[in-house]
Parts: sequence; structure tokens; C-alpha cells
Amino acid sequence: MKKYILFSILILFSSLPANSAEDTHNKKEGMMHHKATDSKDTRVQLNVPDMMKEHQKTMMREHLKAVNEIVAGLAANDFELVSQTAHKKLGLTDEMRNMCSMFGNQEFEKIGLEFHTKADELGEVAKTKDLNKTLLALDTMLKRCNQCHSMFKQ
Repeated sequence: MKKYILFSILILFSSLPANSAEDTHNKKEGMMHHKATDSKDTRVQLNVPDMMKEHQKTMMREHLKAVNEIVAGLAANDFELVSQTAHKKLGLTDEMRNMCSMFGNQEFEKIGLEFHTKADELGEVAKTKDLNKTLLALDTMLKRCNQCHSMFKQ
């Protein structure tokens, strides 16, 4: 089960764009490097202003840091850290509810709200200090990440 969860986390991280020196150079030159598979990308384009895109990317990076903190907490059997991180950094707040609704897509909003709700559920399960149940809750939460990233793009 642990291998499955860690594999899911790796898949999530690998689906995000890298920020290599080449990427930075290409952006400075006004060019974007696209893989051959980009033309077959059937995900729904979220039409949002550039400023909002940057804010969303920043939020996604913060979410990834929180997931990393959760995994590290699980490895250290620090269930209090896992619970606090899940609630405070990923849980459903008014701010997160508003963010999810700003994209003008009901399915995007639904998945986003489910993600944040599942993060709160993870925080509650972690309080039981049951590693297997906590890993399952993490898996359930991460499935929302994968679902959203597989359906939508900026």
C-alpha cells in the first residue's frame, strides 16, 4: 500500500512542469518548449488572466510542499504534523472555496472543493494515528489532484 501511495505522489509531481534553466531561458526568449504530445492534449483550457494563472501556480506549488510535509510526517510517524498540515495548508477555508469558484467551470470547482474537503478528512484520520487509514485518506485526496490535472490545464 505504501508503494502505491508513494507512486501516486510521484505521478502527481511528475505531471507538473519543471522549472529548469532551459525553461527559464526559453521563457526569457519568448519561446515555449512543447513536447510532441502537447498537440494531443485534450484537457479543458481554463481561460483565466495571466495574473490569476501565476497565483494558481503558486498555490499548486504550496499544495505540493504541504503534501511533501505530510509524507515526511508519515515517515516520521508524526501524525500531529500530518493532521495540522492537512487542515491548515490544504483544508477547505473560505479563501480556498473562493479560489475554486473563480475559474468559471463548475466541474473544476467541484473537484477543487472535494480536494480541500478530503484534505480535512485526512487531517481527521491522521488524529487516529492509524498509518494505513491515514495513507488511504492521503490516496483519496491525491486522486482529486490527479483527476483535476488530467481534466484541466491553464
